[in-house]
Amino acid sequence: MVSIRKAKIEDVEQIKQLLLDNVEFQKDYLLSKLQKEALNKYFSEHKILSLVEGINVFVAEDDVRDDADKILNNELEIIGVFAVEENLLFSLYTKKSENFVNIEIGKEMLDYAEIVIQEKGFDEVNALALEPLKRFFEKNKYKEAEKWILEFDGVKFNEFRLTKSLI
Repeated sequence: MVSIRKAKIEDVEQIKQLLLDNVEFQKDYLLSKLQKEALNKYFSEHKILSLVEGINVFVAEDDVRDDADKILNNELEIIGVFAVEENLLFSLYTKKSENFVNIEIGKEMLDYAEIVIQEKGFDEVNALALEPLKRFFEKNKYKEAEKWILEFDGVKFNEFRLTKSLI
């Protein structure tokens, strides 16, 4: 079980480290060395801070109800992150997962994101995903709607827009 909340500025360093660790954890057949290097540059503290300040970024924390000291000292570990803007879901990552998303934690975050989007009055979710994450969304009843080549720092990635009806 995880606890999900809106990200705060104080979370930026932990979010950045989660993303960087996640990129390094990817198997070479999922991401090339050049792609990993480009993503490491992309996940800068400035970029993450601008997202946290500008849109709805959420974090999942280890739900350690039995550890009162961690709760009182606000030291819960961030184990997942995602962002929602209108009905668009993106940047869904969990801590050290071979396909970007630990299935159990990712499913809890996905369910939460879908509720947030539904509460905004939308009846469809659009999710953006790189190749490794695409399979996670498909397992959760998302359908590929569009594919394109995303280029960052001269490195190309396959990116997908997947959709799911919330009705």
